[in-house]
Amino acid sequence: MNILLSKYYQTGTRIVWHAMFWVVLVLYHSIIYSMYSGDFGSELMWEGVALPVKMGATYLTLYLFLPRYFMNRRFVRFTIWTIVALLLAAFLQRLLEYTIVNQFINPYERAEVLLNPVKVLRAVIGIYPVVALAAFIKVGKHWYERDLESQKLQRDKLEAELKFLKAQINPHFLFNTLNNLYSLTLKQSKRASQVVLKLSNMLNYMLYDGSQSTVALEKELEAVETYISLEKLRYGHRLDLHFEIEGSTANKQIPPMLILPFVENSFKHGAGQQLNDAWINIHIKVEGSGFQLRVQNSLESGPESQKTDERNGIGLSNVRRRLDLLYGEKYSLDINREQNYYEIMLSLDLETQRTPKPEPT
Repeated sequence: MNILLSKYYQTGTRIVWHAMFWVVLVLYHSIIYSMYSGDFGSELMWEGVALPVKMGATYLTLYLFLPRYFMNRRFVRFTIWTIVALLLAAFLQRLLEYTIVNQFINPYERAEVLLNPVKVLRAVIGIYPVVALAAFIKVGKHWYERDLESQKLQRDKLEAELKFLKAQINPHFLFNTLNNLYSLTLKQSKRASQVVLKLSNMLNYMLYDGSQSTVALEKELEAVETYISLEKLRYGHRLDLHFEIEGSTANKQIPPMLILPFVENSFKHGAGQQLNDAWINIHIKVEGSGFQLRVQNSLESGPESQKTDERNGIGLSNVRRRLDLLYGEKYSLDINREQNYYEIMLSLDLETQRTPKPEPT
């Protein structure tokens, strides 16, 4: 029912706009021509008589020639049929002028020849601007709507890609955490219940907050702290970890699951590959709308430490792609790998997150 009402509303609105177009056109021509003849009434009557012909030529062009030929890039046929329509309309207008106008409005011109070339040409010149103006409006509207549709499709595609990237990150984290839980249950550790509770909180964040475009920065940091506490249960005293937040995080928004992959990476490729003396430093600074993240983790020395595990690089590659989509060039991400440590530095403006824009086609 609502769809039917909406359709009727759109149709009614279109009719009103078309009626306004023709009324304005008739009044405009009547006023202009009456400046030369001095008789507004006669000019208004003549415009009323000629209106059906102009409307016929216009709608024939708009709803037949344009969609069938012009929109399909058959420009030669469009031109030929438009010229034919204009000539036919000019003849009909001349016929109306000869049989009606010259009989009742301008009786002193009754002796004129019906197919007067000058009169026919004048009729063509009078009809052509009307048809051209209406066609220009129609084509402009068509291209505008098609451009909007194209942009919408591109935005939908990018938003779907963003959702896909986040969906990849979440199972990746879940897989690692379940492995941690499994190792604790094998040891029959009492800490397993703590892991279950913290994991429940993380899943709650992923399911109900991770689907949003932005979340409170405090919530994202709370999820990071929960993740760190989960990893601390696993590594115990063999990991030296420092987590520091500088500045106020209140009333700040950030895309969900944006910080966590960097922190997760420091555990997986740093502490997770070291037997002793592993360390991780995480420093977050918020100053106004500026956000900075620095994550450093130790690496095991030796040639094996120089190898990058490409199979497990889903998190960082996804978050980089998300940053490209959400911030364009308005962020910086520097990744440094030295002989005995790995460092990630992210800087962005929390207020510049954008709606993904269509990529050039």
